Amino acid sequence: MTDTKQLYESLNTDDTTKDITTKHKTYIIDSVKKMGVNEMQIIYNLIQYRADIVSDNACFGVVITSDGDMSWDLNNLDTQLRRIILLFSQLEMKRLVEIRN
Repeated sequence: MTDTKQLYESLNTDDTTKDITTKHKTYIIDSVKKMGVNEMQIIYNLIQYRADIVSDNACFGVVITSDGDMSWDLNNLDTQLRRIILLFSQLEMKRLVEIRN
């Protein structure tokens, strides 16, 4: 969890009081579809780390799907976490473009 904490803290430097736009939410969803399992695990870890800080999992709207997977509605995540996930998604998409070139 130390790596997750370091990543969380490094991404938590942006203005986290301003909510993301609908365009940003769409970007996150599209980005996650392009990510590998490891990158999706990082997002899961960021959400879990934030849940541990807040100590109220109810505010994250965890949904257990029919196949046993967990999912979250971006709208149920707090503003700070949405911004952190957006920043991570932007970094990951940039990394994927660099790998392809």
